[in-house]
Amino acid sequence: MGFIQRIIQKRLLGQDDWVTISLQQCLQETEGSGYYKKKTVEAYLKEGGAVNTPFAEYAAFYRYKCYECGVTNYSDLYYKIPICLECGALIIDEDTG
Repeated sequence: MGFIQRIIQKRLLGQDDWVTISLQQCLQETEGSGYYKKKTVEAYLKEGGAVNTPFAEYAAFYRYKCYECGVTNYSDLYYKIPICLECGALIIDEDTG
C-alpha cells in the first residue's frame, strides 16, 4: 500500500526555475486560454508529456510513496499499476482507488 501524489509544475519561458501550481491553474492557463482543447491537457500530463504555451511550459511529476518499506520514488509518468521499486509492494492511488 502507499499513495500517489501528482505535482504540477510551471516554468516561464526563458526562466530556469519551476514553480508548483494547482492542476486547476494549469488547466485555466492552457485550456481556458484557448491554447489547447478542453480535456486534453490533463491527459498529456498523465502520459508524461509537457504542455507548452507561448509564455510557459507545464509538466507533471508523480510522487509514489510505499507504506510497506517507506521508500519514495518520483516519475514523470503515471503508472496504472504502480509497484514499489524497492520492495515490490503494490501502491494504490488514494484518489482513484
